[in-house]
Amino acid sequence: MLKHLLHRLCNLVANVLRVMGLSSYFYTRPIQHLSIGDPSQVRVVFVCKGNICRSPYAAKKFMCLLAEVDMLDKFSVTSCGLETRPGLEANSTAVIRANLRGVDLSQHRTKPADKALLSEADLIFFMEPGHKAHIRKLSNVAKSKAVYLGALSLEHTGSLIIPDPYGRPAEVFDRIFDMIDLSLGKLIDTIHELEHDV
Repeated sequence: MLKHLLHRLCNLVANVLRVMGLSSYFYTRPIQHLSIGDPSQVRVVFVCKGNICRSPYAAKKFMCLLAEVDMLDKFSVTSCGLETRPGLEANSTAVIRANLRGVDLSQHRTKPADKALLSEADLIFFMEPGHKAHIRKLSNVAKSKAVYLGALSLEHTGSLIIPDPYGRPAEVFDRIFDMIDLSLGKLIDTIHELEHDV
C-alpha cells in the first residue's frame, strides 16, 4: 500500500506544481526516492518549529480523517518540533481554535525531533524551507522522505509555506489551520481512492 500511496502523492504534487508553473523535480524527488519500510503500516511524521501549533494540529486532524475512512490502523502518526523541549503543552490559542474544529489538543505534549524518529519515518511533512535544512542536519536519511505539506494545497493557497501562527491573533490560527485542512483533505482523498483501487 505504501508504495502505491507514495506514487499517488508524487503525481498529485507534480500536477499541482505544473499547474502553478513551478519545477516539479525538486519538490517531488523525495517522494520518488523513499525507501519503503513496513508495508503494513505507513509511518507519517508532521514537523514544525515548536510542536505546539501546526504539527500537533496536523497530526491529530490527520488521525481524525483516517478514522472517518476506517484506515487509522494502517498508519502510525506523530508530530515533533525542531526547536523545542519535551513535555510542553500545545499553545493555548491552538487548543481553543482546534477544539472548534473538533480536534482535541488538550493532551498534546511536545516531542523534540531526533535522528531515530525522522529516520524511521516513511513520510515527513514539514511547513517551511528552513525545516528541511534542519531535518537534513538531524538525519541524512530523513531528508529523502521530507516534503512540504503545503504542496498538497498549493493550487488553492498559492503558497508552499504554512506560516507559524505562534503569537498571532486567533484569526491567523484559523487561516493556518484552513491551509493544513486543505492539504490533509488532498492527502486523505488520495489514500481513500487508493484503498478502493486495491
